[in-house]
Amino acid sequence: MKRLLILFISALLILPYSCTKPSPNNNPGGEGNDQEPQDTSEVTPPEPPQATYSIGEIVEIGLSKGIVVSVDTTGTHGLMISLDETIAAWSTEHAMLTDMGGEFSHSDGYSNMQYIKSLENWKELYPAFAWCDQKNVLGLNAWYIPSLDEFEIINTSLEVINESLSEAGFQPLATGANDSYWTSVEVGVQSAYAYSFYYGEIASYDLDKMNEHYVRAMRSF
Repeated sequence: MKRLLILFISALLILPYSCTKPSPNNNPGGEGNDQEPQDTSEVTPPEPPQATYSIGEIVEIGLSKGIVVSVDTTGTHGLMISLDETIAAWSTEHAMLTDMGGEFSHSDGYSNMQYIKSLENWKELYPAFAWCDQKNVLGLNAWYIPSLDEFEIINTSLEVINESLSEAGFQPLATGANDSYWTSVEVGVQSAYAYSFYYGEIASYDLDKMNEHYVRAMRSF
């Protein structure tokens, strides 16, 4: 009798728990869960629009500051030249670097710069190139002496470029009859091409590498 009483009491204690309905919060994957599923996917923010530039605009892009001299159809990429310039010799010696200048591009001053920088003691031998390279700070490898075709590009917008430089208090490009700028293109043992904005063409005088002419740096962006 005592044993039956104990079993009866135990059954009374267990019964309320067995009859209790499970809470929906305790059964997230089963029936009766009325909660809406949460969207855990990440939303990718839209990319910021690319900056656009115009010819004659003075800009600061990364570690470089200059004036825009050409842009592509999108206005996001182009060429810029330095705001300053110097006067220096193309070379400190008469020597033919390549077979009739064959390693020098008339359209790509950057590749010409890389060729010069591959030569031994180039900073001492080629002062104009060394001056441009001083702008390549903190590992930058962008500034160079423009090629012949790149000077032609500058010349097509010369008035706008010089007006903008003057208004901002910077030295405009020299346009006198006796003024010329070194290009990065070799001609021969003693000479390299220089460009005259006065004539709008290659300067036909005094192309001796060891003589000093204006130097202005360029880079793409």
